[in-house]
Amino acid sequence: HRWLVEVCAGADGPAAVERAEALVRESANDDSRFALRLLRRLVVGSATEPTEPLRVSGDGGCFQAPGMQAAVTLPEGSPLRRILARLATARLEAPGDALAIDEVIAAGWPGEKIGAEAALNRGYVALATLRKKGLRDVLLRSGGGYMLSTAVPLRSMEPAP
Repeated sequence: HRWLVEVCAGADGPAAVERAEALVRESANDDSRFALRLLRRLVVGSATEPTEPLRVSGDGGCFQAPGMQAAVTLPEGSPLRRILARLATARLEAPGDALAIDEVIAAGWPGEKIGAEAALNRGYVALATLRKKGLRDVLLRSGGGYMLSTAVPLRSMEPAP
């Protein structure tokens, strides 16, 4: 964020982007990736924004994030499928609104009675797994919840075979 302010004040933009990219490579988190996207947009313009959409099947069974060569298929009956489908639905119905962790848990394990700590652990592990499978740049923590980035177009794709 510091370099974003400096560029607005007249500092060298491309050099600030380089420094920010190095920092994000060392210690990436949602805040640093978001700040880097803003910095790139300011310095280079919208050409750096992904033109490729995030593609998600209606059942959440498969997805293809911007920059991915192939779609990722999630296991049949997996809570990951239900969570991804719920995140995609929320993104379409109320862009910018985040799902609370309780909503993520309810989507992944509907109707299941789980202890509070175990439920939170399951939810956080599921979100981390989705990020590791390719959603790192588009699955964001925002406003106390989780959402698919509104900076990336969301499109439907055929369900996994």
